[in-house]
Amino acid sequence: MMNKVFILGLFFICACAHSIESANFIPKSSVHGEANYVGADPELEAISNKFSSAIRANQIWWENYFRSSGMELGEVLPYHKKMGISEAEYHQILNSKGRWHLVRLGDVSVSVKNLSGFTQILIKGAGIQKEFRYYPKDNVIQTSRGFLRTVSKINQQDRNSPTGPWVGVQWKLEDKKGGLVESVAFGKMGNSSEGVIYYDIKLREGGSSHYFIKHTPN
Repeated sequence: MMNKVFILGLFFICACAHSIESANFIPKSSVHGEANYVGADPELEAISNKFSSAIRANQIWWENYFRSSGMELGEVLPYHKKMGISEAEYHQILNSKGRWHLVRLGDVSVSVKNLSGFTQILIKGAGIQKEFRYYPKDNVIQTSRGFLRTVSKINQQDRNSPTGPWVGVQWKLEDKKGGLVESVAFGKMGNSSEGVIYYDIKLREGGSSHYFIKHTPN
């Protein structure tokens, strides 16, 4: 249920985020929320899973292929057989806008505690049990896998996106040697006062999961 892969962009990232701005998106107290993942019909999800697995298995090639193309982030790359899918399947992905949507996982509780030097965020429910620690002095997030130090703003304004418009801050850990990419984001929905927690992890050996939580404002 949690190993869904969404290869299309959930948000646009720009500029660096400072600790004061980042702290504005971290829940100040415990809240309740609804967890979702971004899914599609089984055929499209199967194609996306094959594509993502192939890219993780050929990460160095993929980075070189993108650089050598001379294209900017967001532009469409020409098809290549190393993508792990057929050219027809690749075009299905390119033309899949509108086929992705949020799928409900269930209700979650988000416990927030301000401890010595960091804020602890515990998420439980809907098959999720995750702890994050936010260190405002260094503006980093810690998970069980390490410290997420690459910080970026999120400004997702596409109303046709599965998530809808939202803004926030993302922390990212990318271990190219180990094949690990882990991201955590906190934000707010653009059309309401609801808060957002987004988590995504991808492993070279093929495991991946993500969830998008909307929670009550505080």
